[in-house]
Amino acid sequence: MRAVLLLLASLLISSCASINVIPPEKSDYEVSRTYALSFEDTWAYAVDWFAEQNVTIDLLEKPSGLITVSTLMFLKDS
Repeated sequence: MRAVLLLLASLLISSCASINVIPPEKSDYEVSRTYALSFEDTWAYAVDWFAEQNVTIDLLEKPSGLITVSTLMFLKDS
């Protein structure tokens, strides 16, 4: 009997609860950037930047231009 009363009380209390969910704001992110440099120069700059930031590169695929890293980075606005 006590279990039934506890169940009933918890149902009554939870039915009064309300959830206020605020959806995230839509943001436009830059997904690509074009430079007036050759692929070789851009590749060298990108690899050098990761080295200067002490970010370990997991995978380099130069023919496809893919560089993958597994480090969480927080960049300051310049």
